[in-house]
Amino acid sequence: MTRIEASKRVKSGKSIKVEIEIGNERIKDFIISGDFFAYPLEQFEELHRKVLENGTAENVTSIINEYKNKIEFAGVNIQDLEDLILECLTKYHNTQI
Repeated sequence: MTRIEASKRVKSGKSIKVEIEIGNERIKDFIISGDFFAYPLEQFEELHRKVLENGTAENVTSIINEYKNKIEFAGVNIQDLEDLILECLTKYHNTQI
């Protein structure tokens, strides 16, 4: 397993960090942290679960797109989350070459 992280501070001064554990080309675990809010919490937890269940680089964008109108973020936005997950996956693939 490989653990990779990426973080970002947005214009508002808020931050978001993603830590991903990858094995066999799949996301096995990931943690999203920072000084932001996401609601409704149930939808945010469902997004997390779906990424874990279907966590390949090919699926992440479509999963996040499914939640773009279902989750409200305060401090950051869902595009920041997607960017960081994809950044982690890119870092992983670059280490596998």
